[in-house]
Formats: sequence, structure tokens, C-alpha cells
Amino acid sequence: KLEPVARLLLALAYGLIMIYLYRELSERWAYLGFEYRPVGMLLLPLLTLAALPAILLPRRPGSVAEFSSWILFFTLFIPAMVIPQLQGWVTGLRAFQLFSVLFASTCLFIVLNRRRGRTFPLMALNRRLFWIGVLAIWGLLHGSIMIFLGDSLSLAGIEQVYEQRSEVATQLQGGLILYVITNASGALNPFLIAIGIVDRKWVLIPLGVIGQLIVYSTLAGKIVLLFVLLVAATFLLFDRPAEMRPMRIGLGMTPVALIGIPLMLLRETVGPILENLVDLIYMRTLYLPGVLVGAYYDFFSTYPITYFSHSIVGRYFSDYPYGIWSVGQVVGAYVTPGAGYQINNYNANFIAADGITGLGLVGIPIVVILASLVLRLADRLLGMLDLRLRCAAFVPFLMWLADGSLFTALLSGGGIAKA
Repeated sequence: KLEPVARLLLALAYGLIMIYLYRELSERWAYLGFEYRPVGMLLLPLLTLAALPAILLPRRPGSVAEFSSWILFFTLFIPAMVIPQLQGWVTGLRAFQLFSVLFASTCLFIVLNRRRGRTFPLMALNRRLFWIGVLAIWGLLHGSIMIFLGDSLSLAGIEQVYEQRSEVATQLQGGLILYVITNASGALNPFLIAIGIVDRKWVLIPLGVIGQLIVYSTLAGKIVLLFVLLVAATFLLFDRPAEMRPMRIGLGMTPVALIGIPLMLLRETVGPILENLVDLIYMRTLYLPGVLVGAYYDFFSTYPITYFSHSIVGRYFSDYPYGIWSVGQVVGAYVTPGAGYQINNYNANFIAADGITGLGLVGIPIVVILASLVLRLADRLLGMLDLRLRCAAFVPFLMWLADGSLFTALLSGGGIAKA
């Protein structure tokens, strides 16, 4: 009976630490949108309201959809509700409208995901042929990467990341190899690691890790390496194969945030490697989603929405209003006008990149419903599989949702490939 209260208190604790860290981040990254303007007496009511949906979170998730409610509540919904109110770009009635829609959409997402439907029976496959096919696809994907990019591959150190990314990006130019790279890192390799742990096929774990290293050697995406840790960490949430303890998500993320306080204060004295790691975890992964919700809402309150012409879904039905520049580029140029269109590409989470970009505030609950439908469909297709396997394999897809478009996550983040 006390667990809903415990969830609420945990969300409040996480939110308080998040606000403190965001204020510290603003001192270094204000020019990238991390502006901080105190809201005074409104801070406690704001944080309390943002934490309230925690009461609705499922006590014992039994599906990927319910698991995603926990993950996205901490990584996306809390930052999206709180941080735009601290940036100072959106004020008055507009700020109230944004918060209200986000609050209602968060509750809607959690409630929709609590409904479980009947699962479809799994297709009967010859086990040996299945694994021959999986390993052949692994070889084809990673072989294509090595052949196509050749001498450009490099396991870049943390200080050489951007040089490596720039060198490889000139060769890719939006080709099909990008889909190979993203589906290998977001779908196939996490699946191999997860099923290796579940079925104790230990040889599959290093195969998945090697695959992630090959992918990392292309664009030096640090999140690719983080996927390995997140997939493995998912198993720590389970006491038994079908019994998840989701409070451990909040209990894990809150200390991570808490550790960030001394790290943030010492970031300039701990050396470049740890400094970059701090920026990756706290600036890039945990709090940038909230910053971009504020940036996108502020931008599209003034400039035309796209009616989804920026995505594969709507490009055939309406004209894209920003010419050759992507949405991330025009928002990046809006936030950092001195950098131009080609420096800061502000690709955002599905709330901002699909909802706000496509239809403004009205688009937020629409894309939340779409995301819930996608996750529930995945449960119906894969519901006969071990819950640990499903949740662990889908962690990269959920991270894509917190950092990218739903449609991109489906095509490039391994959503369709997993199903």
C-alpha cells in the first residue's frame, strides 16, 4: 500500500537532484540551450506535479510497454516537464500549456501501457536454421561496414571522437550503410548479448560486444558502448525470470544523479576522459531531452510546423518548409545562431521531433499514443519470449525514443528489426 508513495518520493528525490545538476550544467552549457532562470516559490509545486505520474507506474511490469513507462518516465518525461520551465524561454500561459499537455501525455502513456492484450503465437522455426540465419545476418551487416568504410574505421579515444565522426560522415552521406550501422547497434548486437545471458550461450555475448566495437569504430557514437552496459544492467532488475523489481530503476538512477554533484563540481580538475564522461551522462543523455523539448516548443511557437513532412510518414502529403536543412539543423541554428546550420544538429526525442515538430502541442499526445501502440504491438508479437530478453533487447530502442524520432527509432533504432 505504501509503494505508490515510495515511487512518488523517489521521483521527487530524482527531480530535486536533476534540478541542481541542471543549474550546474547551465554555467557551462547555457549557450547550447541549458539556460537556467529560477522560478522561486513555483519550484516545489512544479516538481511535485511532475513527480505525481509515478503513482500510476505499474508495480510489477510484465511487458515491454510497462517496462518502457518506467524507463521513459525518468529519462524523458520528468526532464521534459521540468527543464523547459527552468529555461526561461517559455513563460506565462505558454509555459502552463506546455506543462499541462506533457503532464497529461505522461499519464496517458503510462495508463495505455498498463493494458495487456493477448499475445500472438510465435512462428515455429527450426532452431538450427534460425541461428544460421542470425549469424549470417551478423556477418553480412558487419562485413558490409568493414568493406564499405575500410581504412576509415578506428577505435577513437574519447578526445578523438569528433575527428573520427567527421571523417566517416563525409563518406556516408545518408546512404543505406547508415541503416546497417544503426540496426546492428540498436537491434542485432543487443539481442545477441541479451539472449546470450538468458540462454547462457556465452559465446554470443562477446560476439555482440565485438559488433558494437565495430559500429563504434565508424561514427564513434559513445551511446553504442553504453548500450552494452544498459542491456546487461537490465537483468539486475529481475529477481526471477518473470519478476521485475522496477523500483530499482529509480533507485539506480537517483544515485547516478547524486554522484553527478561532486563530479560536476570537480569536472575541470579530473582530467579530459572523466570530464567527457560526465558530459555524456549528465548533459547529453539525461538532461538534453528536456532542454530540446523547450527549444523545439519555443521554435515552433514562432515558425511553421511541418505536418510530419520532415518524416517518411508525411513527406508525400505536405511540403517541408525548411528546404535542404533538417529540423535538427534549423533548431540548432535557432538556439546557437552564431554557429550556423551545419554545426549543431539538434535531433530530439519523439515528443519534440515528432509531436511538437509535426503538429505543435496537439502532436504530443498523438505521438505518445502512437509510441504506446508500437510498444504494445511488440508485446503481442513477442510476448511468448522471456520477459528479461524482451526488456533487455528493447533498451536501445527506448533510448532512441528518449533521444530521437519514433519513426527513426523504428527504421534505424532497431524497432522493426526486433519485431
